[in-house]
Amino acid sequence: ALVCTRPGKQGKVYLPADDYPEFVPDDEAIRQRIAALCDGTGLTVPDEEISPVRPSPNARGLSAVTRHGLRRFADLYTPRQMLCLLSFAAAVRRLSVGRAAQPGEHGAAVATYLACVLDKQVDFNSSLCVLKADGGRAIVHTFGRQALPMVWDFAEANPFNAEIASWASSLDEVVANVGALGAGGSPEVVRGSATSLPWPDASLDAVITDPPYYDNVPYADISDFFYVWLKRTIGHLYPEHFATEGTPKKQEAVADAVRYGGSKEKAKQAYEQMMAQS
Repeated sequence: ALVCTRPGKQGKVYLPADDYPEFVPDDEAIRQRIAALCDGTGLTVPDEEISPVRPSPNARGLSAVTRHGLRRFADLYTPRQMLCLLSFAAAVRRLSVGRAAQPGEHGAAVATYLACVLDKQVDFNSSLCVLKADGGRAIVHTFGRQALPMVWDFAEANPFNAEIASWASSLDEVVANVGALGAGGSPEVVRGSATSLPWPDASLDAVITDPPYYDNVPYADISDFFYVWLKRTIGHLYPEHFATEGTPKKQEAVADAVRYGGSKEKAKQAYEQMMAQS
C-alpha cells in the first residue's frame, strides 16, 4: 500500500500499490545504478557478514535475522534503499576527499557529523522497519529494541519527506544533540579498555559507567550495523578506529559462550573476571 497524508487534514489515506505502478521500483535498473555509483566513487555495498561466528545460544541480538537467511548487512536493505544510502555516503565522503574536500579539521568535523546523520538514516531505512500508524515519525526504526528483529512486512520511508524520519529531521537531531553536549573547552576523547586505564589513582572526580550485563546484549555485534556505514563515510579520517572489517570483539566484556567452546560457565567466569578488573 501507499501511505499518504493530505495537507491540512489529520489521518492517513492508504492506496493500493497495484493502482500506481510508477511507484514500483525497477530493481534491476537500480542495481545497475548501484554498480555505476560504486565504480565511480570506490564505495562498496556493506557485504560484511552479520556476526560471522553466530548464531550463539546466548546472543539474542542478531540471531533472528541470520536464522532466516539474512547473512550480510547488505541483505537488510532493498535495492532502492541501498542506492539512496550509498548516494548519501558518497556525498559525505566528497567533503573530505578530492577536489571538493573542505580544508582541515573543520571539514573533518562536518563530515563526521554528517556521517552521524547517515547512520540515523540507516536505522530508519532498512527492510526491518515497520509502520508507526499512530503518527510521529511514521516509521518504527530498525533498533526499536537492542536486536535485529525479523519482520514479515515492512514500511519504506521516503528520506526526502520532511514529515517523517527524513534526512532533514535526522540532521536537526544531530545538531541538537551536539549542542546539548555543552562541552566547554576542548574535551579529550580516548578509546581504550576499562580493564586497563591510563590515568593514575585519585586523578578523576567521577566515573560514570553503564556496564554490560552478562549475555543480555551483544553490544559489539550490534554496533557493526552502524560501523560498516561509518567506515565507508569517514573511515579514511580515522584509520586507527576503522582498520578492521568489524568492531573489535576479542576484549569485549560479554558472557558469550561461542568464544569458549559453547561453555556458558566458562563465558560467565571470563565475563566476571573482566568486570572485576574494570
